[in-house]
Order: sequence, then structure tokens, then C-alpha cells
Amino acid sequence: MYDITEYITLREAAWHVGKAMFPKDWTGYELEEKSSLIQHEHGAENARLKRDLERALDRLKDLSTCPTDHLNDEAYSKHRIDIDGAKKAVAKLKSKTALFSDGDGGGVTETGAFERRRQVEGRLLAAFMDKKLIVVAGFNSVIPWSDWVLLPDFRFSFPLSLVFTPAHESNRSKRAASIPRNNFDAWMLAEFRVGAWQNAKTSEEAAQHWLIERVKQWESGNETAPKKAQIFAELNAAIPNLSERAKDRSWRAHAPKTWKSSGPKAKRP
Repeated sequence: MYDITEYITLREAAWHVGKAMFPKDWTGYELEEKSSLIQHEHGAENARLKRDLERALDRLKDLSTCPTDHLNDEAYSKHRIDIDGAKKAVAKLKSKTALFSDGDGGGVTETGAFERRRQVEGRLLAAFMDKKLIVVAGFNSVIPWSDWVLLPDFRFSFPLSLVFTPAHESNRSKRAASIPRNNFDAWMLAEFRVGAWQNAKTSEEAAQHWLIERVKQWESGNETAPKKAQIFAELNAAIPNLSERAKDRSWRAHAPKTWKSSGPKAKRP
């Protein structure tokens, strides 16, 4: 059964990434930029990107349909490298042209705001391509992002939290797009050391959530068990003005035994 609370929309995801990347400047209005304004200010760039995308798609099609039976091993390996390069070029251009899509925003004139939006969406798109983040269309249909992004009729909008699915995949062109919340939270923690603790009501509650997420990060990697002083230093950086008592209570409640043991610190079990 689909539970909406277990997913985060593309727009929400972009907002959280924006706050993590630009903590002082991010307002959220960056996602409201009017595409017609951008097209007016950057019309030549927009036209160039569209031409480049068309050429990149044509090259990918030519490479993908080229007969390879006659190629030796070395030539075939080079051919596969060329195809991979063409796929990356298409994906990169798709992410750029998405910012010029019609009907996906309101109106902002600040050039810096547009640049912040570009960087935030680029960070998320890279995670989609690398399969670090899972994108779901509608009710739990996982999108093969790295494949669909290569198709000419696949489009997406972060402000609207929509994907426009390829015609051969579905007769429903527009579908709501979201990311499983546990997947997004884990990625945010790994990328920015940002997680659910930021929404806590008190600093001590935030510290406890932060420590729980920090333990999960340690358990999923190869990091040596951190010392108490290191964790407290990280807590101070993440949650300023946190009292020593609050740190001690959080440590006692949530730090694993391996962290608390004396002697040389071991890696995760």
C-alpha cells in the first residue's frame, strides 16, 4: 500500500538540497523562476543547448544502431566507450535544457538565484544517474532514470514534481515524481551530514536524531569507530549551543558499545 508520508517530492528534495548547499542564501524561491524570463535573458544559450541536444541524441542513435559484428575486440571496446560518452553527453544536456522548460515556475530576476537552482538540480540529477537516489513515478513505479533520460520525449520538472514519461512506456504522460524518504535521508546524511534531526523541536531532540543517523552512517561504511571527543565536536558544528548535559545524555542513549569501549577503536562489526 502506498503511504505518501514515506516519500518526498522532487520539489521538497530540491528545497532540502538547496538549504544544505546554500544555507545563508537559499530561500526556496529559486525554484519559482519563470522560464520565459530565462529564455529572454539567455535566448542564444537556450537555442544552442537545444541544437547540441539534438546532435547528441542523433550521435547516440547512430552509435547504438551501428553494426558491430565486423569489429575486433579493441574496436568493439572503443565503440562501447563512445556509446557511454554519448550517453553522458545527452544526460548532461538534458539536465541543462530542463531549466528552460515551459510552465515550470513563476518569476525571479536575480541571476544568482538561477545559478543556485542550476547547481541544486544538477546535484540531484547526478544522484539519479548514479542510482544513489531512486525516483518513483505515481504509485511506486521505479523510474529507470539513466535509461529514460536518453530518450527525446522524456522530460521532468522539479518545481512541479512531475515526470513526463516516454510515450512507449505509458499512456499517462504526466506522473507525480517522488523519492523514498529513507533513501533520501540516507543520501542527505552521506552527502551533507544533514538529516531528520534538522526538523526536531528541541536541540537535545535534534542531537539524538543526529546521533542515530551518524551511527547508521558508520554502520554502512568502513570508518573506524569514532571517539567521544570527535562525535562531540561534530555535534557542536551541527547543533551550536548544545549543552554538555544534552550531549552526554544523547551519547549514553544512542552511541553503540563499540564507540564507548576503551582502548583502540575498531572498525564497524
